[in-house]
Amino acid sequence: MTRRRTLRTGRVATLFFGVSLLPSCELWAVQSNRELVLQSVNNALVTAERGNFEAARASLERSLAQCGAGAQSRECRVLYASGLGAMLQRRAAVESESRDTLYRQAIGYYDRILQEVPNESEALYGKALAYRGLGPQEWMERFFVQAPTLDPARSALYLTFKGDYYATARRWTEAADAYRAAIQRDPDDDGARSGLIDALEALGVSSKPELLRLAKDWELRYSSSSADAYRTVLTLSFAAGGTRDSVADAAMVGLVRLQARDRLAVGAFPEPVSATWTPVREIRGFLTTASTQTAPWWRESAERTNALAQAALAGGRAASGTPNYELAEKLWREGVGFAPRLTAVSLDLQRQLALLYSTQKRLDPDGKKFDALEQDIFSEKMGALAVGDLEAAQRYHTTLGLIYLERGVWRGQQAARGAEQQFTWALDKADERNQRQGFYQPLPEIRMLLAHHFDSVGSRSLAARRYGEAARAFLDLDALEDADTAMRRAAALGSQTTDAMRALGLRSALARGDAGACGEQSLSSLSGGDRTFALRQRFKLLADCAKVDATRARIHAIQAFALVDSAHVVLVGGADVARFERVMASLLGAFGMTFRPEHLDPFASPNAVQALRVSLPGETVPFAYTAQPDDVLGARISAALRDVRPFPMEVAAGVVSIVLPARPSPEVLARIQQVVGVKAVKYGAAAASQ
Repeated sequence: MTRRRTLRTGRVATLFFGVSLLPSCELWAVQSNRELVLQSVNNALVTAERGNFEAARASLERSLAQCGAGAQSRECRVLYASGLGAMLQRRAAVESESRDTLYRQAIGYYDRILQEVPNESEALYGKALAYRGLGPQEWMERFFVQAPTLDPARSALYLTFKGDYYATARRWTEAADAYRAAIQRDPDDDGARSGLIDALEALGVSSKPELLRLAKDWELRYSSSSADAYRTVLTLSFAAGGTRDSVADAAMVGLVRLQARDRLAVGAFPEPVSATWTPVREIRGFLTTASTQTAPWWRESAERTNALAQAALAGGRAASGTPNYELAEKLWREGVGFAPRLTAVSLDLQRQLALLYSTQKRLDPDGKKFDALEQDIFSEKMGALAVGDLEAAQRYHTTLGLIYLERGVWRGQQAARGAEQQFTWALDKADERNQRQGFYQPLPEIRMLLAHHFDSVGSRSLAARRYGEAARAFLDLDALEDADTAMRRAAALGSQTTDAMRALGLRSALARGDAGACGEQSLSSLSGGDRTFALRQRFKLLADCAKVDATRARIHAIQAFALVDSAHVVLVGGADVARFERVMASLLGAFGMTFRPEHLDPFASPNAVQALRVSLPGETVPFAYTAQPDDVLGARISAALRDVRPFPMEVAAGVVSIVLPARPSPEVLARIQQVVGVKAVKYGAAAASQ
C-alpha cells in the first residue's frame, strides 16, 4: 500500500475560537479586552514559530493563570488553553524526542476546554489532531467513535480519522466501514477514498467487485482515486487466490482509458501484473507497432475499441515527444481508421495529425495529406449538420478552429477556413444546444481566444463582449482569478459586467472565510442581467455558505437545494456536484438520515424528478446525477420543516417513519404529508396518517 494519504486536517495554528461562548451579559470583559487576548495568543504563537517555545509557553501559561476562575472569565481561559494546545502540537512536530509528552500535554489543555464547554468543536478537532500525532492507542477508540456525533460539521473528517485508527490497528473491516461512512458525508475527502482502497486491498480478492464499482464511480470526478482502485483490482487479480476474470478485464480497460485521458504512461501497470497477460501484451505491442493486428483482444467490444483509440491518441503524443514522428503518425492514422466516427477521440486524432503535418513538413511535403484530412473533417461536419446533430457539429467546429489556430490562420481566404469563424460557429452551436436542450456549457477558453483575437485586430466591441462572456464562464467553473482577469479586460474596453463583478466580489469574500457574503442583502444583489447565470452563482454561494456560516447553515442549505430541485439549476463541474452532495448530507443529517452519494452517467432519459443535469469541463455531452428518490424526498421534507426542531425519521419507498420516541405535532405531520412524493407518515410500524 504505497498510495500517499492526503488528509484535509487543516493547520494546527487555526485552532482558535471566533465566537463568544457566553451571552453578552456574561462576557468576562468588553470586546476590546477579548481582542487583546486574541492578539496575545497570536503573539505567543508567532514567538513559537520562531522556535522560542519556552517563552511562548510561559507567556500563555502566565496569561491563563491571570484569567481568573469565575464564569465571567471562561472565554479568557478557553482562548489561552486553545493557544497552549496549538503551541504544544507545533512543538511536538519538531521535537521528536519529547513528542509523546507534548501531545499528551496538548490533549490535557483540550480536555480542560471541553470541561468548560462540552463538545466545543475546535477543542474536539485539536484533540483529534493530537491523538493522531500521538499514534493509535486502545483508549482512543471511544473518542474516535464518538467524535462524528459530537461535532457533526466535521463528521466526515472524524470518520476518516476513525478509519485511520482502525487501519493502523489492522482492523480492516471496521476501517473500511468508517471510510465508507466518511465518503457518504463528503465524497471530496481524498483521504477517505485512499483509505478505503487500502482497506479493501487488505481484505483481499473478495473486494475486487467493490473496488471496480468505486473506480467507475470516481472516474469522472476523482481520476487519481479511480486509477488507484483500478490498479488495486489488477494487483489482487494476480495475488494468491486471484483470477484474471471479467472484473480484471474491466479494470484493465478502465485503467488504460484513464491513462490515455490524463496523459499518463499508457501500459504502465502494477508490478504483480504479468507482462504475458493478453491485454498487457497486446496494448504494449500496439503502441510499438501501430497495428491493430497485434491487438485483437482490444477490438472485441465497443468499450475496448474506444479505449484502444484513446491509447493511440496518447501513444502518438508520447512518440512525438521522443521524438519519433513516424510512429506518432502511424498511431494517429491507425486510430482514425478504427475510432468510432463523430466521437471526440476521432476528432482529437484528426487534429493531432493536422498539427503534425503543420509542424513536420517532411511528413507532408506537398500538403496533400493535410488537404485530404481537412476535406474529410469538413465532409463529416456537413454530414452532422445535415442530420441535425448539434453536438457533433459543435465538436467539428471546435476541432477546425483549433487546427487553424495552431496553423496561425484566424481569417482565411474563405471564412470557414479560419479559426475566427469556426470558433464563432462552435459557440453558436453551444448556445443553440442550451436553448433547445437545456445543456449549458461555459467554454471560457474559446471565448477568451476570440476575445484576444478581436482585441488584437481592434474590434473593441466584439472583444469586450467575449471578455464579458469569458468572465461569467470562468465564474461558473470556479476559476475566480481567471474571471477577474477577463473582467478587467472587458472593463478596459468599456464593457459593463456588473452581474459578474457582484458575483466575483461575493465569492472572493467567501473564499476568504468572510461569512458576511452570506447575508440575504448580499445574496439578493445577484439579480438582473442574465438570470440563469445569477441562479448558478447563487447556488454556489448558498452551498458554500452552508459550510462557512454555521449559524444559518441549514437555511442556506435549504435555499441551495431549492435552486436545484425547483429551479433546475445546472450543476457546472465536479465542484458543484460536491456542493450538492454536501447540501443533501446536511439536510438529511439534520433529521438523522444518511445521504447516499451517486455517480455521473451520460445524460440519456432519466426520471426528470431525480436526475440533475451536469455540465463537465471538456465534455460536449450533458451528464446526469441521479439521486436516490428517497434522499430527494427526505431533503424536501427537511426543507418543508425549516422552522421545526429536527427529530429522527426514515424515508423508504415514499413512506416516512418517525423514529420513536419522537412525537412531532399533528401540524408537523400534516406538513410532511403535503410534501410531494410522500405516500404515508408513520410512527414506527403504526400508521400516523395514510
